[in-house]
Amino acid sequence: MSSDEWEHFRNSLTQRLKQEPEGHLLEELDGFIANNEIAKNKKHEAAALRGEILESMGCIAAAELCYREALELSPRGAYAEYVLQLTLGDLKQDASFYLDAVQTALIHERMECISALDRLTELIPAEELDVVSRDIIARGIKVSWSALYLDGLPPTPFDQALRKLHIQLCTTDIQSAIQHGSISCAHSLNELLEYVPERNIDPALLQLIHQGI
Repeated sequence: MSSDEWEHFRNSLTQRLKQEPEGHLLEELDGFIANNEIAKNKKHEAAALRGEILESMGCIAAAELCYREALELSPRGAYAEYVLQLTLGDLKQDASFYLDAVQTALIHERMECISALDRLTELIPAEELDVVSRDIIARGIKVSWSALYLDGLPPTPFDQALRKLHIQLCTTDIQSAIQHGSISCAHSLNELLEYVPERNIDPALLQLIHQGI
């Protein structure tokens, strides 16, 4: 089976996930897997999709097993591995998965890991972090800083560095949305306004934002 066939099936199933009974979609996925040889580099996607369906059905233990299988199958240092680590961290509320996600970004070197940093620092207060965790977070902030093309070095307090990273990420998302003209930038604007008052946003960017909403 070609990668395109799997992509078409996966996208179709994902789009229908919130519209059709999960049990029916799970049967369809299992039947597809049983009757088709999925490429080795796509098997983690099949396991992750199965986990997503099971989670939406409330079958948390079974979903966790699928996510763990997907994690084992995913390429090391890839974005897919990062997303699965976030997913398992959310499912288990386990900081170790968020630390793993940050370390995946460090392997990738050009991947920002703001979501993992956010979840990790929300779950464990800064004063309770051990030396190893603080070092991983500091390195994650640094690689995210570089990935978002920010100048200089990030500020030392984690909260200040994360605030600047969020502002840059929102700004980048808004500019990309407007450039492509295919999606609204309202969500990114609302998030940006959580960090920066509208009066302090660059006027040229603000004009583009209002054109894009």
